[in-house]
Amino acid sequence: MSTLIKYSILYLLLIFLLQESAFSQDSELKNIEQVTLVTDRNLYLSGESIWFSATYEIPSDTSLILSKVLYVELFGVDNKVIVSQKLIIKEGAASGKLIIPEQAITGYYKLRAYTRFQENFAPWQLSSVILSVINPFHPLPAISLSQNKEPISIASMANGNIAFRIDESNSNQVKSVELFVNDLQISDKGKYYSNGIGRFNHIVNKGDKFNMLVLLNSGDTLKSRTFSQTLPVELNTTYISNELELDFVNILYPNQELQLSLLNLTSRQFYSQKVNLIDGHALARFQINKIGNGLHLVSISNSKDSIIFETFCYVEQKNENAEVILTDSLVTPNQTISIDIKEVNPDNFPLAVSFVLKGTHSTESQLLPKYLINNPLYIYDYVTNNLLTGNDISNQIDIIVALSHNNLVHTIHKQYPKSGMIVPEINGLTLQGILLDSVTQQPMQNELIYCSVLGKQNQFHVASSSVDGSFMIPLNFLSNQHDIYLGIDITKEKRPEIKVASGFCPIPPPWVTSLFIPDSTTKGLITNMYMNYQVNKLFNPTRQQIQENSVSNRPAFGNNLEQIILNDYIQMSSMIEIFNELVPSVKVRKKDEHFEFVVSDNYINLRYNNPLVLVDHILYNNIDRLMQLQPTEIEKIDVASQVYAYGNHFFNGIINITTNTGNFAGLPLSNGGVFVEYETAEQDIKFVPFSLLSNNSRKPNFANTVYWDFYKNKNDLKELTITAPAGVAEYEILLISLKNKSKIIGKQTIRVIPSELTN
Repeated sequence: MSTLIKYSILYLLLIFLLQESAFSQDSELKNIEQVTLVTDRNLYLSGESIWFSATYEIPSDTSLILSKVLYVELFGVDNKVIVSQKLIIKEGAASGKLIIPEQAITGYYKLRAYTRFQENFAPWQLSSVILSVINPFHPLPAISLSQNKEPISIASMANGNIAFRIDESNSNQVKSVELFVNDLQISDKGKYYSNGIGRFNHIVNKGDKFNMLVLLNSGDTLKSRTFSQTLPVELNTTYISNELELDFVNILYPNQELQLSLLNLTSRQFYSQKVNLIDGHALARFQINKIGNGLHLVSISNSKDSIIFETFCYVEQKNENAEVILTDSLVTPNQTISIDIKEVNPDNFPLAVSFVLKGTHSTESQLLPKYLINNPLYIYDYVTNNLLTGNDISNQIDIIVALSHNNLVHTIHKQYPKSGMIVPEINGLTLQGILLDSVTQQPMQNELIYCSVLGKQNQFHVASSSVDGSFMIPLNFLSNQHDIYLGIDITKEKRPEIKVASGFCPIPPPWVTSLFIPDSTTKGLITNMYMNYQVNKLFNPTRQQIQENSVSNRPAFGNNLEQIILNDYIQMSSMIEIFNELVPSVKVRKKDEHFEFVVSDNYINLRYNNPLVLVDHILYNNIDRLMQLQPTEIEKIDVASQVYAYGNHFFNGIINITTNTGNFAGLPLSNGGVFVEYETAEQDIKFVPFSLLSNNSRKPNFANTVYWDFYKNKNDLKELTITAPAGVAEYEILLISLKNKSKIIGKQTIRVIPSELTN
């Protein structure tokens, strides 16, 4: 079955996936793919490598596998891509590394992974991990606070309580906070966290006016502006066994049946049920094991499908402690550590194993980082990866969600411009683009687009533009950057413009700028990281990794063309003489003052005009200019003298001319063509522990990441032994399950001590 037919069938299958959107009357595809991304750690220095693994899943009740290529991008502090990769998904997984540029500035970075099919959906649905990067050579930028910025932000919580935030310049100087409602001071002193957020457990009724007064350690005070309570509905959440109970109060509508909807922002799964509104009160229950943990968008709609209330609730995860995986946590430098993980449940695979400097992956702090206050979409990943539970964490999450309510709603409902459905890559990497009229910018349909991959891995492909001008070309067995030429048959009536998509999503991940202020307690950790990085760079600058090579040297047209090498024959005086005397089944004739080729099929005694002509594997239609070349500029000519079937397309023979220089012998190329430097799939790469490197003789092993590996199933993990680093410090071994989103299932602190202390 040809690739084009496969994609046609796939497109029809995708149509059957159309269903009603959760919050819109427009029909859209359902995002059935799930990508889970995990990294060796979350804190890096500029210049270091990010090792990552990702899993690809689809629902168990479907057999349709859509995507075979994973797109990975690293976004800098300005939310622009600084490094990117494409990886082939093998057996539902992909692994690799990205190198952080040494000039990268200190701040929060976003690592994102997704498939082309997922580009049909809002960017907030794509898997992202927030990373912290420190550049030790550049100081932090000065903190600039707007003069118009409110020193205190206040928001109503879903249950009617009050959430507040104090700006960064004063958050560490707070002595006490006071709440005033209708000019009366409330006796509750409130709960304040040193990350700048807090709450008052006081129900403020609709129409009440309230403000806050903050006393600083310096004796100064901060006063907020006056707010008015406008929250129309109060929501109380309760956990009853394995059920989440949602109790809605003060819904100012007549008694009627309402539609209650839940959207899990992590899994993107949608759930709904009918509820009865009686005297402003409605009650609903959901099975937690069905709707899943994490942040949910809660919506209530009336009989006319109009949303009358919208808020968020966070469904807590069960209190799970990571298992201790070692009995001996004190080791000496370069000691071999054996890790017994035979008892790991097979259901927790795929499994990543990370051995890193302690503090670079997880934190023991019970304060949520300040970036989550502006970006609550990433709360679930942070909480699960750091095994955070308890009332303080739940309270902080509720506060953050309330403070970011409007931003969250805008992010989820924001409409992004789309130019049609992006076709998934079911066989491998594809080049996708659109063909337009350069003057009218209207799509050009039913035109053949010729694609030439240049270099040692040369390929030739042909595709036809669809009604909207879009086209798709498979790129097989390619890795790294490639020069690609795209062109069409040019006539006077055609004014083509070819636009090629890079394959990557053009819309960055949702992110509200957040100041990066490292905690003073991390100073020693960063110093240790910097020392390890410098030692490794000094003694081991050429650390080699294992790469899996899948390069194919198969000719673009196989071995089906007859080849003429000009050095095998007597030198001719002109190109006309070469074709008329040497090249079999091909003649050059002049018609209407222009040269043209005629190809003869001697088997069936037929002649063909307008064969496919290529020069150095690039489409070339100017035969007059071709005849002006000197014969000494030509190395060989390959010919197919019969009608040649290439995929779903047929050519009246093929003439492929290879020049001696490989650069088209100076021939002017068609105005309708375009050169593209296209990023193709990276080769698989595997982390090699220091003890297995061939060039590590008598070199010290100081590392921030000592070990990193990924195991798809338990059978892949026979025995796990790791050599302790030379650095005297505390390290962590973590077992990270990627099953149904990442979570730490095993954790052990390893302390490397000097050898003399063990004597």
